Amino acid sequence: MSKNEKSELIKNETSVANVNDTVVENTEQILFNKISTLIEQSRRAIYSYANNANIFLFWEIGNHINIDILENKRADYGKKIVSHLATQLTERYGRSFESRNLRRMMQFAEQFLDFEIVSHPATQLSWACFIEILPLKTKEAKLFYLNEAARGLMGRNGIRKMISRKAFERKEIADAQISPSSPIPIGTFKDPYLFDVLGIKDEYLEADLEEAIIREIEKFILEFGKGFTFVERQKRIIIDGQDFKIDLLMYNRRLKRLVAIELKKGEFQYAYSAQMKLYLKWLSRYGREEGENEPIGVILCASGNHREQIELLEMDKDGIMVAEYWTTLPPKAEFEQKIQTILAETRERMAQRSLLMVDDLEMEDSDGKVSLAAGDLKTQYLHNPCETLATAFWKEHHFPKPKGISIALDKKQGNDKSFNKGVRYFRLIHHLDVHQGAILPDGYTFKEILLPNDAELVADVINKCYEGYSQTKENILRWRSYPVFDNSLWLFIWDSAANLPVALGIADFDSDIKEGSMEWIQVMPQHRGMGFGKAIVLELLSRLKGRADFVTVSGEVENATNPEQLYRKCGFVGDAVWVVVRE
Repeated sequence: MSKNEKSELIKNETSVANVNDTVVENTEQILFNKISTLIEQSRRAIYSYANNANIFLFWEIGNHINIDILENKRADYGKKIVSHLATQLTERYGRSFESRNLRRMMQFAEQFLDFEIVSHPATQLSWACFIEILPLKTKEAKLFYLNEAARGLMGRNGIRKMISRKAFERKEIADAQISPSSPIPIGTFKDPYLFDVLGIKDEYLEADLEEAIIREIEKFILEFGKGFTFVERQKRIIIDGQDFKIDLLMYNRRLKRLVAIELKKGEFQYAYSAQMKLYLKWLSRYGREEGENEPIGVILCASGNHREQIELLEMDKDGIMVAEYWTTLPPKAEFEQKIQTILAETRERMAQRSLLMVDDLEMEDSDGKVSLAAGDLKTQYLHNPCETLATAFWKEHHFPKPKGISIALDKKQGNDKSFNKGVRYFRLIHHLDVHQGAILPDGYTFKEILLPNDAELVADVINKCYEGYSQTKENILRWRSYPVFDNSLWLFIWDSAANLPVALGIADFDSDIKEGSMEWIQVMPQHRGMGFGKAIVLELLSRLKGRADFVTVSGEVENATNPEQLYRKCGFVGDAVWVVVRE
């Protein structure tokens, strides 16, 4: 073999060896990656299981303490048992079971009676995240922040930031634009958007805003929402030989659709809607991939003086939203006030629309049958709450009308004979224009009813006031799930000497239409005639004043305690009588 042949042979052998080494290395790397993935998945599963078990433990602890205190019926007992229990548990198990944390567990169990509601976030979030949502006012807000934090795998700081930036309220403002026939899913957008993270100065051009968004695209997407990805800037489309450019084109993986974004420095103008509609039509025809849904668009304007105009245009039906954006964030107090003002105005506009999503209703009065469409129903109810059938007793969007019951309107001057088998109810209204102050005798005070602790005591008072009536604490606790429930409108009149209630009052508040409603006014038989009934009605009216536009009440005309006279003494008026006939 020649020298050259030997050299070539060695070279080939070396090359084969290198290839073999590479194959081995690649095989080892693949094996390493597979095992690493298994380990990571297992750790995540262990963390998820442990986290869920820990949160469930805290819920169970809170639930057991709440039940124990409820059964003993005494607030002072509750304070003592929590303090004593915390001392014992802390000595054995550490600081996680200090008194303050036990009270948080009690709050947690009270606010979420069914743990299944929060079982998914509990697999992703720490107890510290749950603590952050406990002070929030509504269950909807609490669940929104928990689910958003779980989706984004956030920690305590992440959920705290969302709450401080009013993400839930801004989502609700945006959702007010969306009708049932809109292709835009609820919860997709916010209004306003907070672009203070982009570093825009007071004087800027639309191009500056666009440049800042591209520069800080990660922060922009975090503000815009989970699931959005950037596709293209100044997307060029040609229609009839003319060039058009979409400012930003995004894609939402969760919704499986393109999202066109137009940036406007000033107020909303009608021409913007036609422009966006054209863009969406083009994207639907030429920009969609197979399996994608219809594209939607959002027009971002620097001024928010457009919301009523937007609702009238009903652009949401074409898949178009309009939202305000702020480039600077005002001080905390001013920011919260501005968001609450926008939210209140939004809810007021919604109250003017037909919110009762019910079928056409057939109503019956003394003169015959009258058919009212759902849209007319809301308008008629706000005009005359006492004589509108569907919401006289069971508001269709809160409580379904019981089966086997028919309701008819009977004017007092009408023919009563046709209703001789029915129970007659008066229906009165208070406009909160004139209001007397509540006065109690010495030794008696108003005391807020605290649920779940006082549930059995409430049931006991009701049962003692109604002969043959059987109310339970479970039913009382169930009332908390109603949308109109407001714990600040549940009151005892308390005998300080006997340390017992002598009367109770319960009212509801419907924030959709700003209506207060008297539900239960009960005075213990041995304390009647002392003015307690009037005092508790006046106190509830005082608490509703400034929140409600009007307060309604219904009651049996033939009731031996004559509640109609009580309410009229407190300023209620009206002459409507309803007859309820049970089949």
